[in-house]
Amino acid sequence: MEFRARYVVFGGTGVLIVGFFCGLVAFHESGPSMLAEVQGRPSQFQYLPADASVVAFANVRDITYSGSWQRLREIRPEFDGEREFQEQTGIDIENDIDEMVACLVPKGSGTTEGLVILSGRFSTTRLEALARARGATLGEYEGRRLVQIVAGESVVTTAFVEDGVVALGSDRTIRRAIDLVASGDDITSNAFLMSMFGNIESGSDAWIIGRLDDSIVPAWLPEVVATQIQKVAAFAATVRINGGVSGMVTVETRDDEAGQNLHDILQGFLVITRMQTSSRPELRTLLDSLKLSTLGTAVNFSFTFPIEIVEQLLSATAEQDE
Repeated sequence: MEFRARYVVFGGTGVLIVGFFCGLVAFHESGPSMLAEVQGRPSQFQYLPADASVVAFANVRDITYSGSWQRLREIRPEFDGEREFQEQTGIDIENDIDEMVACLVPKGSGTTEGLVILSGRFSTTRLEALARARGATLGEYEGRRLVQIVAGESVVTTAFVEDGVVALGSDRTIRRAIDLVASGDDITSNAFLMSMFGNIESGSDAWIIGRLDDSIVPAWLPEVVATQIQKVAAFAATVRINGGVSGMVTVETRDDEAGQNLHDILQGFLVITRMQTSSRPELRTLLDSLKLSTLGTAVNFSFTFPIEIVEQLLSATAEQDE
């Protein structure tokens, strides 16, 4: 089977997004809980560079062990790329991984590269043997075992950075991540991004924070969209599981005027979307749960909806894919 680099360099990031999505659609049977304290910083932060532009987290074990997971699996037995990720890396998302942390790091010329840190239960011997069978070479850096595969002009690297922790990314990002443990110049020294981390509530099953600037606005975006993104300085999104699914997205704009303009654009979009979905009650219920508010430069977007709505949406998507 031909090895696909994207499932290692970006596959883990994609899987993390799946974890984030599952956090949106799963809930615990234990009922609501009070969430007031700021989320504790994951220990995996020590591997993320200070110049990362986006950082995301998913508590995979809690999500996959929640009572709703099997209900969702009956509708969507497999998410895009999930099987191939396991075939190429040897890592079983549901059974091997407890937590995932990922980041995007600016590479220059408006491009980024990904780094994924997985915490769980991994057999170094088994994963190395699987990689060797696929043409990988084994190496070592600063006492950590490396598995490297040449994919085109890139070297895709998996590193066993400590017991129960695996890092996936380009060779450059992996070596840099290992060096950070000694230097301490990790993401926690990024004051701006850490200020957005303050919006993440304790007990969140998944969250994402990021900053935006002109250098990472995709060139292919329509001008009207790109113009609005350039007015956004940073964002934070969090998902809470409390007998249903609720969460908050906070967008920090560059000034008060930009904040009000973004609020008005989103409000208009919701009005138009409600008009266009009047014949689909499941979408209308979801849209009615969305709330917008503005405070100075911050635009807050909150949501709360029952699992049944998500099941209906997943069923519709599964039918379209068949």
